[in-house]
Amino acid sequence: MIVKELVELTHWKSLNPEAIDNPIKGVISGDLLSYILGHGSSNQIWITMQTHQNVIAIAALKEFACVILIDDNTVDEAVLESAKKNLIPVIISPLSAFETIRSLIQIGL
Repeated sequence: MIVKELVELTHWKSLNPEAIDNPIKGVISGDLLSYILGHGSSNQIWITMQTHQNVIAIAALKEFACVILIDDNTVDEAVLESAKKNLIPVIISPLSAFETIRSLIQIGL
């Protein structure tokens, strides 16, 4: 699956749709940046509530497929510009982390 298909299947909002062709190879969820840095793998989806610049920096470093922000969280313009520059799709889920993960399982991830 690619990020574009994820967005189409869930109807979640993509803040930067120009970067949605990344392949998805797994999911990691968490808000402790050091944990994500130590355990994340390339092409994973990162599910988090964090919305600051370091999220994009870690996502780019780990080469994540995308970042999904839960509970309708969003990012400011500077963070979004960094995401665009680093080709990291930022997707907004209106659901909790649990419900977001359940939705991903239901679509086959």
